Amino acid sequence: MAVRTETILVVDDQPSVVQLCKRLLESQGFSAVGASSGEEALEKFRQQRFDLLLVDLVLPGIDGVETFRQAKEMQNDLVGIVITGHATKGSVVDAMKSGLYGFIEKPFTMRELMSTIDDVLQRNSVEKENVRLRAFVPLFEVTKAMTSTRQLEDLYRLVLDTALQEAGAERGSLMHLDERSSELRIVAARGLPTEILEKTRQKVGDGIAGLVAESREPLILNDGQMQDERIAQLMRPGSNLSAICYPLLSEGRMVGVLNLSRSSAIRTFSESDKELLSILSGQAASAIVSAQLNENLSRSYVSTIEVLAKAIMARDPYTRDHSDNVSLYAVRVAEELGLSGAEIETVRFASILHDIGKIGISEGILLKPGKLTDEEFEKMKEHPAIGANILADAEFPWDIVPIVYHHQEKYDGTGYPDGLTGEAIPIGARIISVCDTYQAVTSDRAYRKALPEEKAIDILRKVSGTQLDGNIVALFLKIHREVDGKGTVAQQAIAA
Repeated sequence: MAVRTETILVVDDQPSVVQLCKRLLESQGFSAVGASSGEEALEKFRQQRFDLLLVDLVLPGIDGVETFRQAKEMQNDLVGIVITGHATKGSVVDAMKSGLYGFIEKPFTMRELMSTIDDVLQRNSVEKENVRLRAFVPLFEVTKAMTSTRQLEDLYRLVLDTALQEAGAERGSLMHLDERSSELRIVAARGLPTEILEKTRQKVGDGIAGLVAESREPLILNDGQMQDERIAQLMRPGSNLSAICYPLLSEGRMVGVLNLSRSSAIRTFSESDKELLSILSGQAASAIVSAQLNENLSRSYVSTIEVLAKAIMARDPYTRDHSDNVSLYAVRVAEELGLSGAEIETVRFASILHDIGKIGISEGILLKPGKLTDEEFEKMKEHPAIGANILADAEFPWDIVPIVYHHQEKYDGTGYPDGLTGEAIPIGARIISVCDTYQAVTSDRAYRKALPEEKAIDILRKVSGTQLDGNIVALFLKIHREVDGKGTVAQQAIAA
């Protein structure tokens, strides 16, 4: 006889029926527990989990249908079969409407009992598998987004928002583990008071999240259900909450803890939620570790960029201040456009290095005090391609090469090197083009003095929609008006 994994609770006010059902079930390999009333049955649900409730329709106190309803609030994936000795068509219909899967009339044979139970468990298994597969389709799509998200803050929010949506939770938090201090801190949250976000720090082993991090096992918390003594001491009785805490593990490394909760009146968390979160948490932990590595690499890349920027400064002092100011304005414009954190970083570093190709231009052309000849201008036009070639092998985590290569393109197609038009020009290059134009005309050059700001603004308005992207010009002018009278963008950045 094969051993079954299911545990069945039998509820009947006749002890002989309970004992008979238990013997029959145990003879078929099931684990069986008995109860003589609805109240006793609910108490047992607070102590352990059951796969199926076999319940008499008529019980003293709470009847069978109400017993099933309350038990299902504690364990939402529960299935039930009603036993009755005097069923009417109406009572059976009412029982089925309440969510019970089947019924069996007394007296019954062993074959009838086993056939009904097997049918109900099989139908429930198929339904759960269908629900699981439907839930995993969007989940796999989200995990793709996780692996491509490099900014840690963006990734933390994506993980939490995905978990909240897929698990149907109302509030939650993602806690990251600082391995040096063995302390968990909240890095993303939804629906939690500000004071909790600011103050919550938990050592591994302390608090519910700390215990989950210590045990490395997920934990489901339902108000009123029996818990481990340490957990029970930390719970607030009467909170009417259902919660699930899931450890984030990547190749055995503890990364953090995901905490989700909702009102138990809506639905309690169950084993099916735990299964869903097992996939999400594994992908999330791997993505977080990868993003952390990228962040560390990014710091190294920033150092490299600073070295390259100094190389530009050494040849042309104008380029030093020019690139810094272009970068500060470009970042502000990118933020106003609503670009992602990763896109803003890409614009920032591309704008710092947009003129790096001038390293390959002779000083006779670069620092010439007069107008360039046609031949000299053709040589100067090579600097975007030279810059792109210099950066092509650097393997930065930001896609800055196309921006550097196209930063001299014009919106109407009159620019270089490829004569691109409109939105065919990378958004970062269009941003830099506007900021570059403003900085160029308001700075002293070897061949002319800086123009007044009013004149520079007039020039931007004149070429808006032709040489420059009109939407970006409008945003730039908005930022410029906000800055006007409060110091330069650079001064504001320093003050901040």
